Amino acid sequence: MAKYRFVKGVILLALILMVTIVSAEDGPQADLNVTKVMSSTGPYAVNDTVTWVVTVWNNGPDDATNVVLKEDISQLFGHRDITVEVSEGAYDSATENWTIPVLENATSASLTLVTNFSTPGKKINSISITDQTPGDLLEEDNSAESGVVIYDKLLLSADLKIKPTTLNLNSKGVFTVFVTLKVPESGEDKAAKPRIDYAASSLTCSEAELIRASVSNKDGGTLIAKFYRQDLRNVTNGTGVMVNCSGTLSVDGESVYVEGSDTIRVIGEKKGLDKIFSDLKKFLGIEKDEIEINQTEDGTTTITVTLDPESYKNKGQLKKVTKNSDDQSVTVTGTQDPSDKTRGPKEDAGKNNGKDKNLQENNAGDTTGKGNNNANRPDDESPGKSNGKKTK
Repeated sequence: MAKYRFVKGVILLALILMVTIVSAEDGPQADLNVTKVMSSTGPYAVNDTVTWVVTVWNNGPDDATNVVLKEDISQLFGHRDITVEVSEGAYDSATENWTIPVLENATSASLTLVTNFSTPGKKINSISITDQTPGDLLEEDNSAESGVVIYDKLLLSADLKIKPTTLNLNSKGVFTVFVTLKVPESGEDKAAKPRIDYAASSLTCSEAELIRASVSNKDGGTLIAKFYRQDLRNVTNGTGVMVNCSGTLSVDGESVYVEGSDTIRVIGEKKGLDKIFSDLKKFLGIEKDEIEINQTEDGTTTITVTLDPESYKNKGQLKKVTKNSDDQSVTVTGTQDPSDKTRGPKEDAGKNNGKDKNLQENNAGDTTGKGNNNANRPDDESPGKSNGKKTK
């Protein structure tokens, strides 16, 4: 009898929970979501006006009341002169709360935040819905943030030249971008040649990222930037193809935003493995390599790269990259012994190979040199003169 009462109690509890859930679903609902975007056009420098627009939406099906959103300006370092305007409700600058008494179904309200900055760097502005009636069953979209980078200075144009003037996309080499900052050469505004710190600079050309850079020895005012041709994106064949470059240069200790373009001729056609080659070069830190490609019937492509010990500084032996045609995955494997700091890849691979003991012992009596030479040729199955044995 006790067991029956226990089961009966469980069933009753389950029925109560079901009724509660159904009642909640049938009650008032107001699905709110919030977004934050930049409405002003960058890039931005110190003292420039930056504008964010926050929009809160009510996807219903019912009206929402007592909606409260909390602004977070704690990461707006160096901000000043912040002004806020709202389309509905009121904003309290002391608490950073935006309160909306009623947000009807299928309507929205907006908050516009305008400021400028006295310091460079990345600035992030975020906002969250902290209260509403009725409660929101879907809270994943109840917060949003947007960031912006403030530069010391803007130099929206620069003398930018690309060499070579004809790029072959089939080539696995690099292309060079020369960026020269413009400065007044005479008059009261005449300025000294700017000094560029390439280690603290970055540049992107048609989505190809900077792999290394230096400055001209002549005056230090020209950045010499190198890029892999395989990394170029959205560049088509033809004459008069424009390549756009933009980024940040560290000039005389300040971050300067630059952008420019050059018109070149593009030939060749990119292959599917070009991006893998480019990524592999970046990973290994090399420019020259020996690559062997083997493809099986199932679509698996194996790329074997033999590294030169001089260019790779004796850090690796043999690395393989396997690309699966289905999932586009890439696997890199290696056999380098971390404790081995004396042998490069070619030295280790050929050490003592094919040196048969019997052939070594007969070297002293071999005056022709034929048997002796076979000791260092593991793939040569010709017999030595003195004993006629084959080297395995």
